[in-house]
Amino acid sequence: AACSSASCTESAFLLCVVEGEDEELAHVHVLIRKGDSVSFEGRKKVLVRAVFIRDLIETDKPFYKPGETVRFRIVRLDDGFKALRQTIPLVQLKDPHENRIGQWLNVETKQGIADFSFPLASEAALGSYTIQVGDSQFRGQYFFDVEEYVLPKFEVLFELPPFVTTSDEQFLVNVCGKYTYGKPVHGKVDLQISRSPSFHEYMSGELAEIEKEYTGQTDKTGCASFTITAADINMTRAGFGSSVELFARFVEEETGTISRASHSLSLSSKDLSINFDNLNPFYKQGFPYSGKVTPHPRFPRFLV
Repeated sequence: AACSSASCTESAFLLCVVEGEDEELAHVHVLIRKGDSVSFEGRKKVLVRAVFIRDLIETDKPFYKPGETVRFRIVRLDDGFKALRQTIPLVQLKDPHENRIGQWLNVETKQGIADFSFPLASEAALGSYTIQVGDSQFRGQYFFDVEEYVLPKFEVLFELPPFVTTSDEQFLVNVCGKYTYGKPVHGKVDLQISRSPSFHEYMSGELAEIEKEYTGQTDKTGCASFTITAADINMTRAGFGSSVELFARFVEEETGTISRASHSLSLSSKDLSINFDNLNPFYKQGFPYSGKVTPHPRFPRFLV
């Protein structure tokens, strides 16, 4: 950069970085002339770093079936997480056998975002597919799965109280199976109940986790009933957590199809809680005092 007068203005210039280098040491030589003589000359070292580009890849679904269309986008960001309006030279799509089945060249971005789509063949190979930016895996990669999947034939539901109290001698747990079209499922149910000690008791080794297992057959309504006693899970013993964990394994009678479900049941030391709502903060002698009291009793059962 050079100035030909005594009052210099700022000068801008470009520095080139060798391709493939993360950083390079450059030298800036400043020469200021006044007429034919040199009034200032300086030389300084400058470390020039290449812009680090991040490519974020996202698909519209985590997995696909053969014959479906894969839609994905790439967001190109700089090291300050700002969108870069840069052309993406190469994007590749590879199947589970590392065969390149899709390729896009010199893709223009809009506000740093580029959208893509690729229709899978009806007989596409099952497994993990790779979206790769550039010719190196270090530039940017994303994986998604192609698999044959079907919706679950039936779901497993718990019928139980919203909570049980430490004063209860027993409580009832119903595990029910229901097809997606509403009819009951018949089969065998394995139920596991566990109760964990508090962190302090667990670390001290004074208490161990309680686990109980039950097995039952469903009735005509598709439910298997289990009576859990307080002694089964040591309900009155202090030092345990405030919940009981339920795990159910339902085996369909006709096909042997297995479905699972879990739920956390709260333990309480009281049967009833009361809320005071809309209370007047002031009381004046001789005048009526109004407010609302709402009791919250235990309900007999509900579905989860």
